[in-house]
Amino acid sequence: MGDKLRQLLDEAPLEELLEAVRRRETIRPEDGGLFGALERSVEKVKTAFGHAALEKQLDALGEEDDQPKRCPRCSKLTGIRARQRARTVKTLNGEVTVRRNYHWCRHCRHGFYPRDEELGLSSEGELSPELEKRVVDFGINDAYGEAEARWPLHCAVPISRNTFRRVVERFGRLCEKSHDAALDHCTQPTDHVPKQLVVSVDGAHLPIRGSEAWRESKLAVLVRAEHAADADDPQTPP
Repeated sequence: MGDKLRQLLDEAPLEELLEAVRRRETIRPEDGGLFGALERSVEKVKTAFGHAALEKQLDALGEEDDQPKRCPRCSKLTGIRARQRARTVKTLNGEVTVRRNYHWCRHCRHGFYPRDEELGLSSEGELSPELEKRVVDFGINDAYGEAEARWPLHCAVPISRNTFRRVVERFGRLCEKSHDAALDHCTQPTDHVPKQLVVSVDGAHLPIRGSEAWRESKLAVLVRAEHAADADDPQTPP
């Protein structure tokens, strides 16, 4: 990360946030009592303050230069095809608009946005990286409809069940593509080596179509010893 970007990401003074809270109208308790009302009020100020701060930081980046950029696919220098194309992104603090140059590589016929790569924005979707992390966590741990219903309790930015589905499916495709590399990374030596690895193998008979009425399906579990529950240990939760 360059010095300029580091400077832009410095935290805003706490006094500005506190002053914004003081300027708010009298807080009226709702469900949850006065303390809950105070928390919700501060949360709204944090969101508004964060949105303004984020927009200011993005504006401070300035326009991109006119220099050709290397294509991420073939590494050929590629000129600008279109300037200052707008992209609206949902963030933890609301929507912001990013303007960036579009480059088209005539060698491999691939289009890309260098600023998106600089900011770490996905080439697909409408979510910021931090918001996307939370959407994936909800989407892989619950049904999409249930995730949509629970989401407003944790974040004010609305997310539909279709967005949960599309984000999880895209991450699934990325995992499939990077499976071999991820496996190779996991097998590299680490500073922490488990003393014991537990391997459990079992099987279950399942009804299937065809000439055979039943066939055994194999199951296997691999877990580090420190993560394995001990049924005889009274301290181990069920």
